[in-house]
Amino acid sequence: MRAPLRAGDDYRDERVRAAFVMAPALAQAFDRGSLARIVIPVSMLVGDNDDQAPAKTNAAWMAAQMQHAKLREIRNGTHYMFIAQCTPSGQAQQRQICTDPSGLSRAQVHRDTVAQAVAFSVAFFDAALSP
Repeated sequence: MRAPLRAGDDYRDERVRAAFVMAPALAQAFDRGSLARIVIPVSMLVGDNDDQAPAKTNAAWMAAQMQHAKLREIRNGTHYMFIAQCTPSGQAQQRQICTDPSGLSRAQVHRDTVAQAVAFSVAFFDAALSP
């Protein structure tokens, strides 16, 4: 039987050497000290118009606690812009999730996010594997 999980315990997984995070939420549920002990590079990508997990109280707050976190914001971006484009049925049933602000192309956000994730990965591997 496994011991129960407790706050303050170390749940680090040494296999994880970097993280690319999109629209993190519930930041205040994390312990500041725990975030401060994260030593891997973390790249966070958020929308500056996220009404579900506002950057100021979520991603920006988390990034400020971490040693090697970088935060990037997508202008006029929302919380749900990272999920797949909705079908017409989805658009009819889930307007909040499926509707993007005027001038924001979810397909373009996806292309840009992939490009940023690849650039982050290349930079990470170049640094990690350089002699």
